[in-house]
Amino acid sequence: MNTLSKGIIVEVEAYSQEEKACHGFNKKTKFNETLFCEPGIFYVYKSYGLHYCLNVVTHKNNFASGVLIRSVYIENEEERIASGPGLLTKRFQIDESFNSL
Repeated sequence: MNTLSKGIIVEVEAYSQEEKACHGFNKKTKFNETLFCEPGIFYVYKSYGLHYCLNVVTHKNNFASGVLIRSVYIENEEERIASGPGLLTKRFQIDESFNSL
């Protein structure tokens, strides 16, 4: 398994249930329930059936909000190895098993 020994998060995207693009906009479901949990846990989902996206839940319990980790810079590795949500999760072998629920 690949692990991140040292890296810098260089791009994120923040969202909350007040935005239509947020998975928690309409309501809490089995699919998005992790997004409504305690801040600091991972919310991982498969985007368009193609790749996984790594999010960190933020704000408070019972309020859907999070930060999508879009890109990580890793010293001594090819610049784009973890650039974009799909490449990032592929690089670190992240899938829905990392979902904190």
